[in-house]
Amino acid sequence: MSSSQAGCLVLHELPDGFLDCAPDQLVNLLPHPTLIDLRGEDPQALFLSTLLHGNEESGLKAVQLFLRRHLSQGLKRSLLLFIGNPRAASQGRRTLPGDLDHNRIWPGGVVGDDPLVL
Repeated sequence: MSSSQAGCLVLHELPDGFLDCAPDQLVNLLPHPTLIDLRGEDPQALFLSTLLHGNEESGLKAVQLFLRRHLSQGLKRSLLLFIGNPRAASQGRRTLPGDLDHNRIWPGGVVGDDPLVL
């Protein structure tokens, strides 16, 4: 099940193929910034963000490795996973022209009226 809130796709399970998807192919599974809400034994969620910039792939690879190792036995703690910029990752770029820099969209920043601003 998914929904779109303020320009962000919200999923309650990993899309098929996520765990083995290369960063430059992720846009085929997640065409927009996406929040994935995975339930664990402890409902107090840990928030992780990755691919805030499309050319910074190490966090995605680490999350995929962690989930491949631990998902089958169930997560001990709930996880909120934010995938920031799959479109830029598809081109190996920090951002694309016209896109927001996710490190610059916080309240009080330069882009205060975008729906992705908290």
